[in-house]
Amino acid sequence: MTTAGMEVTAAPWADGVPRYFAIEDPLDPAKVSYWYRPTGGRHAGAFTPWPLRRNTWGALYRKDVPLGADARTYAVEHFARVARARQDAEREIDRDPVAAAQRFARLAIRCCCCGKALTDDRSKVYGIGPECRRGAAPAFLALLVEQVKVAYGGTASTSDRLGSTPRAGSR
Repeated sequence: MTTAGMEVTAAPWADGVPRYFAIEDPLDPAKVSYWYRPTGGRHAGAFTPWPLRRNTWGALYRKDVPLGADARTYAVEHFARVARARQDAEREIDRDPVAAAQRFARLAIRCCCCGKALTDDRSKVYGIGPECRRGAAPAFLALLVEQVKVAYGGTASTSDRLGSTPRAGSR
């Protein structure tokens, strides 16, 4: 996988890719949409809006149909837009999965691999928790830190975060 000019050859996770992502919503660019790629079950490998049971992304309600419009025709057009938007979302995530996963971790404060809440400062910098981080290539972790650095305007320090112990006086 090549990201931001850096070649990462070792798979950072067991399946080689993160499972949780955040991108600009293809249906409403003013919003962010969250996506999940399950690894098991009948939808394995397919992108699904996240959170799974509470997400209404792409839903059409009667109140959303414009007055005077034919509801059936509007519904067909709406779901065609949703299908195209889903394909656009998948292309956007596939274009740079590391950045989309890091954006998810930053915005949701959750691990971009397993979706668990991040509480440790080091985990928040990397965007992945300690269990998922175990065995990840150091070059890949450095790439994740650089993504955070870009997102927060250069406040994350790679040398501070890659060391095994924090500096004296830091939290």
